[in-house]
Amino acid sequence: MKKSNLKISLTTIVVTCLVLIPIFSSFTIMRDTPQINVEVPKDLKLSQAEIFNGMIVNYTFTMGGMSLNSGFEYVYDSGNNFNVSWWVEGSSPGTWVEDASNRLISMSAGPTHFNDGSHAPVWIFTNVSLYDLVPIAVADDGDHIFNITKEKTFNIPGYGSVEVWQLEDLTNPGGIAWYEKSTGILIKGNFTWPGFSYTLEIFNTNAAFSYVHPVSGLFEGLFMDYNMSGGGISVILNVTYSGYSVNTYNHSGELIGFPNSDWTEDTTTRLMYNVDDSGFHYETGQYTPYWIFTNVSLGVNVSIAVDADGDHPFQVKESLNLEFGSFGLISVWKLEDTTEPGGFACYEKNTGILVNGTFIWTGGDYSYELLKTNANFEYLRPYSFTLSTNATDPDTDGIFDLEWTSSEKAKNYSVYEYSSYITEFNNSLTLITLETTNMAHHLSGYSTGIYYFITVAKNNYGITLSNCIIVTVGIPSGGGIPGYGTLFFVITLLSISVLIFKKWKTHRAVE
Repeated sequence: MKKSNLKISLTTIVVTCLVLIPIFSSFTIMRDTPQINVEVPKDLKLSQAEIFNGMIVNYTFTMGGMSLNSGFEYVYDSGNNFNVSWWVEGSSPGTWVEDASNRLISMSAGPTHFNDGSHAPVWIFTNVSLYDLVPIAVADDGDHIFNITKEKTFNIPGYGSVEVWQLEDLTNPGGIAWYEKSTGILIKGNFTWPGFSYTLEIFNTNAAFSYVHPVSGLFEGLFMDYNMSGGGISVILNVTYSGYSVNTYNHSGELIGFPNSDWTEDTTTRLMYNVDDSGFHYETGQYTPYWIFTNVSLGVNVSIAVDADGDHPFQVKESLNLEFGSFGLISVWKLEDTTEPGGFACYEKNTGILVNGTFIWTGGDYSYELLKTNANFEYLRPYSFTLSTNATDPDTDGIFDLEWTSSEKAKNYSVYEYSSYITEFNNSLTLITLETTNMAHHLSGYSTGIYYFITVAKNNYGITLSNCIIVTVGIPSGGGIPGYGTLFFVITLLSISVLIFKKWKTHRAVE
């Protein structure tokens, strides 16, 4: 097919809506063997025929300003060969045979196709490394040589974030493509040849990628609620993130009582695009103030947008431990504004999320205080845990066990007792056992009464209290045997009396 015919046929097709129907499977392509290593799901077998057979990778195909649904389908043929079909909405599919042991294409046919002798366009081998040269077929133009230049993290809306190789076209500079590391599958690519270009961007596949946490927590569905104050007023700001395209997220800022502020953010650069400045006054090309990269260190300068004033350079000045509301103790980087003295911002180390800060601009200042978030903060003190007991209610012998679940980050546990309900740790509590690493403690010798217990988890950053439990001991009166009630003794005495009476009656009958 001629390049011009391909361009004409595609520009006559009506753009359709994308339908996301995720189906999960798993495979990893290896260079040196026809076998494919599969870890999940467990019911898949190792042969390429059984794994590639039925593989589907769907893309948004863009050419000449028009975007269309498109997809590649794999069906097993024989040996290492697979029949491949490439369909583009509104045109007949192109077909070819692909050898999975060397990625070579043969028997190419149809209006949209890749040349015989060129290499698979939608996957590469997974054992590549930086600066390797990889041949990749460009439609109707044969192989181009791509150079692996970077490792990056990309977001796939509806799926999550994945690690990718970035490849740059050496044959026709300007072409660029990203392939997911664990499978080798093409995530996004811009393929060019003199006078023409097209883009493929994934939106659906049955290949199971290896997902990773992005540089700042889990962006898909991330939210942060802030108290924002400035100019003598205080309002609530609700920030949310949702997938927009590969490596890019929609940021929505709902400032209660004021216009919203929306834009998109590139998670590899922190740059903001498509800024709607009806609420705030940021501009495209500035750096988001709501998170920073987590690999910063003391002395590093970080660009942060200040509303209505553009980017300011902030310097990482110190590491602090802060209380985050009732959630716990967290570690943060404190950054100070080198343009406007007094401006600062604190970002949680594990996610890079803004916790609090004061931003100064030529017309005044405003402050943030984080109230709530689903970001995966790392708390320094021991995590919450639960105390329980095997004592009956009431406990009739004064012998019972206390048990507790594991508290993440705890070094040891101490058990305390008190005469009333325990709501805080203080010197009035009676120590039962100190800094044990066991997860249970045996108690005995308790007389009738009501007892209150709590376990305290401890590490170098502080303590965390368990729930308080109540044990009621009710030992039977009259010196009874522990564990046996009054009714038991009544029945026993009646039984003995009946036996004595029967023996006496028998004795009288004999006389």
